[in-house]
Amino acid sequence: MRYAKTPFLFYHVILLFLITVSAVNAGSKLDSLRQLVNNSEGDVKLEYSYKLANQLIEYSKLREGISLANEILTKSKAEGKLKYELRAFAIMSRGYLLAGDMQSAAAYGDSTMNLARANNSQYGLGLAYQASGTPKLYMGDVQGAISTLDSSLAIFTVEDYPLENAVSKLLIASVLATSGRPEESFTYLYDAKKIFEENNDEYKSGTIELNIALLKGTLLGQYEEAIHTTLGVLPYFESVDDSLKMATGYGTVGNCYDAIGNYDKAIEYFEYALSMVGSTGNVLMNANFINNLGEVYKHKEDYDNANKYYKQALDIFIKYGITEGVIVAENNIGECLLVIGEYDNALGYFVKSLEKVDKENDYYKTAILYKNMGKVYLAKNDIPRAINYFKMSIKSSTTLNLIEELFPAYKDLSDAYSRSGNYREAYKYHLLYTDTKDEFTRTSNAEKISEIDTRYQTVKKEQEIELLTKNQEIQELQIFQQRVIGIGLTVAIVIIGIFGIVNYKRLKDNKKLNAELNETNAQIERQKDELKNINEQLTYTNQKLSASEADLKQLNATKDKFFSVIAHDLKGPFSSLLGLTEIMAEDTEEMTAEELKRMSSGIYNASQQVYALTENLLEWSRAQLDMLNIKRELFDFNELVNENARLFKNSLVEKKITLNQELCDVKMVNTDKDMVDFALRNLLNNAIKFTNEDGQISISSKVEKDFLKVEVADTGVGIAESDIDKLFKIESTFTTSGTKQEKGTGLGLILVREFVEKIGGAIFVKSKVNHGTTFTFTIPLSAQA
Repeated sequence: MRYAKTPFLFYHVILLFLITVSAVNAGSKLDSLRQLVNNSEGDVKLEYSYKLANQLIEYSKLREGISLANEILTKSKAEGKLKYELRAFAIMSRGYLLAGDMQSAAAYGDSTMNLARANNSQYGLGLAYQASGTPKLYMGDVQGAISTLDSSLAIFTVEDYPLENAVSKLLIASVLATSGRPEESFTYLYDAKKIFEENNDEYKSGTIELNIALLKGTLLGQYEEAIHTTLGVLPYFESVDDSLKMATGYGTVGNCYDAIGNYDKAIEYFEYALSMVGSTGNVLMNANFINNLGEVYKHKEDYDNANKYYKQALDIFIKYGITEGVIVAENNIGECLLVIGEYDNALGYFVKSLEKVDKENDYYKTAILYKNMGKVYLAKNDIPRAINYFKMSIKSSTTLNLIEELFPAYKDLSDAYSRSGNYREAYKYHLLYTDTKDEFTRTSNAEKISEIDTRYQTVKKEQEIELLTKNQEIQELQIFQQRVIGIGLTVAIVIIGIFGIVNYKRLKDNKKLNAELNETNAQIERQKDELKNINEQLTYTNQKLSASEADLKQLNATKDKFFSVIAHDLKGPFSSLLGLTEIMAEDTEEMTAEELKRMSSGIYNASQQVYALTENLLEWSRAQLDMLNIKRELFDFNELVNENARLFKNSLVEKKITLNQELCDVKMVNTDKDMVDFALRNLLNNAIKFTNEDGQISISSKVEKDFLKVEVADTGVGIAESDIDKLFKIESTFTTSGTKQEKGTGLGLILVREFVEKIGGAIFVKSKVNHGTTFTFTIPLSAQA
């Protein structure tokens, strides 16, 4: 669950603050700044030292940055330089915070505050509020952290201190994200990013992008966007050798793989992250990744390893006084104990974890802990307490619209009511469970992650191969040049020897040598031409291999996406079928006629959906295997339209939709009637589904060259321009509910295109949101090959 990643999420959002400290004009590279420090004296040396210390912290060079800040502190105290003394305290507080030393971070934050107040320094107070707000969050005081950081915003206005203002906004964003309010945090994040972009700071903007990806992949379930953004900025941090940011990126990717069930990949990426952070000596960040590894092993149902990693992380969090980490680790251990049936021990861990949570502000953690405690009481058959805790969990989740935590709580509450015999409430919460789960699945886009990661690794590999190829070509050219030089030197020596020994023969011998040189040069040219031909052949062969590999990857990706979509579309209705039939099988005698009728209706609707999907899936499979043969026959297209109008008469009447027909006199076509009928029936059904009551649908035809052009137009809800391209693609299987929540399979339009193209026609679509949609397809008037 995402709650298990909270320390990881929190810690890396804090990175935003630590790498965007208030360093005006601190864009110089480290080496340049070191040189400026070494070559300067007095206040100038202090200023350059301050900028260098900030830059060192920004690039995660923590030990060197803290050491330099300590030197600045010592010198500024001795010389009475208040401004640099305040800045040195603030840098050291931030450096120790990033290093995971909370006690030292808090101590230097307090020193900043005391010094600022003693000297009535508003700028110093702003720095002190920034330094003090973050540790409050670590200690579990969410509201105190926000209040303190708001005080820094009041001092650091956008007009007077734009970069410092951005820092405060980033810190507030981290508090909101940690307490389960990522959507609110985005406002602060994007405001800060805008400020850094206006100051041409690519590094800080890239770090914000990395943390936005972290939020999307950890709290919002937007795995595709999280992976895409992370892999987009990782090369930049690799280029500057920033281990902490690289570890953050690897951890984000690992989190996404864990969420979609690819546990081996998740472990691989978390181990990458651990190897990167190990070189920095950052024990806190190390603990977060250890905790996340425990999560993956728990999801793999390897509870021994899961508990081993959780307890390692818990020991580190306790040692450094990190309340947030302790809360999470205790919850995780409790979840493992719950699964293996140690209910009393599990409850003990949940209670200890809940005692440390800010219940008035941190709805995210309370939602999960209440749900877990409800599971314990349900397992112990204490149904009233279980129901109470599940409802408390739902209340917390609803407050923040935490869909990912909401649908499991609905499912648990449905089970609890079913066991208590209250089937009306059980059915109510089961429907809420299925609807909410479908909503979450539609927004997660998890099936595309592997493709994006593969694309990133492929591009990286191709770049490496290209570099190696160029290096090889350079080496070959150098060898060739050396050979030419060697031949030239040898020939020159021969000429000089002959000239000294037999001068009288020089004209004759020179001619002979020139002829030999010409022949040698000609031979070299022939060899160069041969090498050029070989290289061209190799290039052509490599291009063909690359194209074949790309096609295979695309086919494999399409297959994976297709089966992922089919699995999801089948799970939904089958879940409803299993849930409803289970309730009816166990308690039919105690149910009222109205309840039986409602459940029977639900079973019928789910069965219809499964049947429609299965029928379309079989038709699509036959088309892909080329098992559909065109059965050409001469038939009356206008009569086919009338038959379909009669077929959908009840649906048209029910929604009060007017069907207009404008059919031309040319009506006889010679092609496969069943395929045309399928296309017409699906397009008319879609038009009815997406047209509101009292709307209109028009079917028209006209002759264009050798084709009958057919249009099915409606005045319905229309389709967004960004979704039109998805209609006929199997990898996207685009589907939405109708105006009366009618369900579709997502395969109908794909089959329509297959059939229309099979008979030699084509299909097009035009649409505008809230103004209707027009589908146009063509039918050959005579038989075509």
